[in-house]
Amino acid sequence: MIVNCTYANLSHMKNPFVFGILRLLALLLLLPQFLYAQENKFDKLFLEADSLFQKGEFKKSSILLDQAFLLNYEPDNGEYYHAARIYSLANKIDKSLNYLEKAIGAGFGYDFIMIYDKTLENIRNEKRYKAIELKLKNGAIGFFDIIKQLESQEEVVYYNKRLLLQDKSIQYVISLNDKITLKTRGLADYSYHELLNRAGREDFNFKDKNLTFSNSHLGNALIPYLNLRKLSIIGCDSSSIEISHCEIGKMQYGIRSGSYGGSTFNKLDYLNIINSKYDTLIIYDDFTRRIKIDSVEVRRFTLWRPNSLRGIKTILEDLEITNSKIGLDANRVFIEVHSTNTLIESNLFETNVTFGSSEFLQNVEIVDNSFNGYLDIG
Repeated sequence: MIVNCTYANLSHMKNPFVFGILRLLALLLLLPQFLYAQENKFDKLFLEADSLFQKGEFKKSSILLDQAFLLNYEPDNGEYYHAARIYSLANKIDKSLNYLEKAIGAGFGYDFIMIYDKTLENIRNEKRYKAIELKLKNGAIGFFDIIKQLESQEEVVYYNKRLLLQDKSIQYVISLNDKITLKTRGLADYSYHELLNRAGREDFNFKDKNLTFSNSHLGNALIPYLNLRKLSIIGCDSSSIEISHCEIGKMQYGIRSGSYGGSTFNKLDYLNIINSKYDTLIIYDDFTRRIKIDSVEVRRFTLWRPNSLRGIKTILEDLEITNSKIGLDANRVFIEVHSTNTLIESNLFETNVTFGSSEFLQNVEIVDNSFNGYLDIG
């Protein structure tokens, strides 16, 4: 009110310079209030648009976004990105691409979110989108890149480019990348049929193909629905790896020796193998904290983990093997681990089961299992 009165009393002043300065000061005093009001209006419209988005009313949501972006307010990269999602679902292709570009320009850098975001399906075949994704990924390898490689090559190896294969005779196709994007977040949102549709395939049957991840950083990785001759995970570091609904001839997790440079052991917080079938499952492990195997069928199974490696204790915090059929066709089952907590529950073992060293097992629960052979706890 004081500002308004002062401004009113200055209207008859003869000195235009002084009048201009005071007018500018008055506007500057009002500017924070104006910006705050604009921000509040934007937030209100944006929240209403998001509410309609959650209800599936995408066109109504996009209309509110149109109103919000007319305000004199600069959104952050997350708001731009969410707007791109809403406009995509409303089938407003150009606007979706415009705001996706704005999001990248404002600092949005989460390629693992964008490439697995189902809300962007309407723009994914646009040239502008492909250019945006290529720039944002910056050489990272995603699930659909792996599918394309498997379609054209018998052996696909993803290997850290800073290391070299010691055995030069290996003729694998090697994609030299530091970063592999198989993020559980996003990729897990796809159903099997949605993944097939996006990949343009009738199935993920690569039963005559081998896939290897070696000395690579996998983040929180999900490997779903693949039918492979062999899957190898060697010397990788990751928060977690989940292998789900796969059918694999031989899976090798870590190796005791081989022709790979760098570490041969994996460094993970969590390995989760669920709802999958294996002819052979071999886990040579030193540095994974938790291993869970659930609803798996496997003919030959070996889990080996030493008490220590180079003087370093290698204690497995949790081992769970549940609801699985193991040792089919009377194939041997061998488990030797140093585990703090071990749960073996509701499994069918069709052959002899050997636990190599009982002295290394603590808090062991072996309950509700069926054994068609003997159980040997050494």
